[in-house]
Amino acid sequence: MDPRIDALATWLASFIGKKPQLEVVSGDASFRRYFRFSHDNCSYIAVDAPVDTEDSRLFCALANAYQQQQINASEVIKADFELGFMWQKDLGDQLLFNYLTPESMPHWYRKALNILPKINRICVTELGSLDSYNHQLLDAELEIFNEWLLQRTLAFEFTEQSLAAWQQLKDILISSALAQPQVGIHRDFHSRNLMVNNDELAVIDFQGALIGPITYDLVSLLKDCYINCPQQVRAKLLSDFYQQLDLQGVEYSQFERWFDLMGAQRHLKAAGIFCRLNLRDGKSGYLKDVEATLNYLVEIADKYRLPFITEVLESQVLPSWRDQCGQ
Repeated sequence: MDPRIDALATWLASFIGKKPQLEVVSGDASFRRYFRFSHDNCSYIAVDAPVDTEDSRLFCALANAYQQQQINASEVIKADFELGFMWQKDLGDQLLFNYLTPESMPHWYRKALNILPKINRICVTELGSLDSYNHQLLDAELEIFNEWLLQRTLAFEFTEQSLAAWQQLKDILISSALAQPQVGIHRDFHSRNLMVNNDELAVIDFQGALIGPITYDLVSLLKDCYINCPQQVRAKLLSDFYQQLDLQGVEYSQFERWFDLMGAQRHLKAAGIFCRLNLRDGKSGYLKDVEATLNYLVEIADKYRLPFITEVLESQVLPSWRDQCGQ
């Protein structure tokens, strides 16, 4: 028996009178683990969130803030911040990911987009103001791509020209992100962090929430790393959402540029994280999503004249990726 699982069951027993049978639900890209158990004919989730890597206090504060905004989200029943254990309400096991088809995407994505204005209002919790997506953090996230995909996975060697193109791309993406209205963001708002409950959606994994660019969660959803939304559907959803925002003084072309460049920042980071999960954490399953994630960058390269993407990523990095890591 894993000693932390046994300790988690013992902790739960102090509330419900006996050790529950814990069934593995899933792990995720962090070090948290989730287990389902029954008590009084109801289903619940137990969470193992090791204190040296996970901040359960912030998770609980955000859970309360989500409830206050009337967002159907993970609800914490009990928590022990010293042990790193939580007892949560069970939101089921039906990921939005499994419901998405080209035909159903407009229906489900509109439901998801209706949640975003509520999330955007969450900038403060009982612990104080959320941290901001600043220049330093945006740059550090982009360097995950450089370190874990380019250097550690592909042993890519920069030339003076390609290094200059990489720095230029980073400057463009960071400047675009910081120029946007800054709002509360979930930071991982996509089809594997939204649960289907009857015909409604519930939100999980919001512990990374920050104050950040208004297009961040939007691009996480509509340019999902795990499933592709057809461009025609995406364009309609993006346009409709823009109209609802009523951003005075911001033309749609500017909003669309923010959206596309925010996507480039997020997808570079995500591709790097997928490689880090493989090399550092032994989670190779994410590698299959790297190429589709990078293809989002190729999709916008000519539109915005981004030399690093056209001259380095498309012509050198992707072919090398296919040779070395193609699934």
